[in-house]
Amino acid sequence: MKKLKQGLALWMVVGLTIIALGACSNGNRTESGAESTAAVNSPSASVSQTTTAPAMKPYKDKFGEKNIPVNPGRIVSISSTTDLLALGMQPIGAMKYEVEPDYYLNSYKNPIPKISDWPINYEAVAAAEPDLILAFDMPLLTQEIYDQLSKIAPTVVPADVGLYDHLLEVADLFDKRDAAESWLAHHREKAAAAKAEIAGLVGADETVAAIRIDKATFSVYANRAIGHVLYDLLGLKPYPLVQQAIDNRSGKLVYADGTMVYAADQLNLEVLPQYDADRLVVMLGNDPAAEDNFKQLQKSALWQNLKAVKENHVYLVPYDKWWSYTLFSADALLTDAVALFKP
Repeated sequence: MKKLKQGLALWMVVGLTIIALGACSNGNRTESGAESTAAVNSPSASVSQTTTAPAMKPYKDKFGEKNIPVNPGRIVSISSTTDLLALGMQPIGAMKYEVEPDYYLNSYKNPIPKISDWPINYEAVAAAEPDLILAFDMPLLTQEIYDQLSKIAPTVVPADVGLYDHLLEVADLFDKRDAAESWLAHHREKAAAAKAEIAGLVGADETVAAIRIDKATFSVYANRAIGHVLYDLLGLKPYPLVQQAIDNRSGKLVYADGTMVYAADQLNLEVLPQYDADRLVVMLGNDPAAEDNFKQLQKSALWQNLKAVKENHVYLVPYDKWWSYTLFSADALLTDAVALFKP
C-alpha cells in the first residue's frame, strides 16, 4: 500500500511537470508569433520585403545600347537643362558653364545646383547620387568621358537634331511628349505673332547682320543663337554674305565664317564693311576688353561709314540674354527683338 501511494505521487509530479512545460512551450510560441507578426508589420521589414529594383527600359544612342530607369527621380544635366525645365522636370544638378552665364537659367525661379564645370568633376557628379545623367551630344563629349559618367549612373546622349526636335527626343525619354508639344505650340504661336509685328517695323528688303565684338576682333552670327531668332523665327533678311554661308552649310551655323557650333575664326575689324547691312545688331563679348574695343571702334571712320550707323539702325544687346541658343532664350528674345526695332 505504501508503495502504491509512492507510485501515485510520482506520476502526479510527472504530470504536473509536463503541464508546466506545455504551458511554457505555448507561451514561447505565442510570444514568438507576436514577434513575427510585429516584425512583418514594422516599416523596416515592410520595406525590405517590398523593395524591388527600379523599372528599366532599353535605350540606344551614339554610344550604344543600354538600360535606363523608366522614371528617374534624380537627373544630372550636362548641357540639356533647358529641355528638362521646359518639360517641368527639375535636375538635381547641372554644369556651371551652362547655368552661370545664361540669364534664363541663372535667374530661374527654382535655383539649379551647379555641381561641376568643364572638365567634369566626376566625384561631384557621383556625390549627387543621380539615377540618370542626361548629356547633350557635342564634340567635347568623348567616349572616355561617356565611359566615366556611365560608371556613376546610366548616361544618355540624345542626338543633336536641332533645338525643337531635341526637346521631343528628351520628352520621349520620360514619356512627356504631350508636355513638349504643348510648349512648342505656345512658342510657335508667340513666334508667329512676333513675326507679324516686326514686319511692320523692318522692311522686307532691309538686310540684317548680327555681330559679336570681342577684345580685338569680331564674329558674325549665322542662323543659330541670335541668328535663329532674327532669321528663322522673325523672318528678317540676312545680309548676303551671311545667307551665303548658311546656304553653303545646310543652315546649321552659329557663325557666318563656317563654324558649326563653338569658336569662330575671329575676324579683323578691318573687314567689318563687308557686312554693311541696313540694320546691325551688336553684342559685346563677355570680357571687359570687348567694351573698350567697341568704344575705340565707334570713333573710327570705318565704323562711322557703315550704312546702319549713318541711319541710326545699330542695336546694342546684352550678352547674358542674347548669347545662348536654348529653348528659353529663343522664346524670350522674340519679345526683346520686337522691342529692339521699335522707334
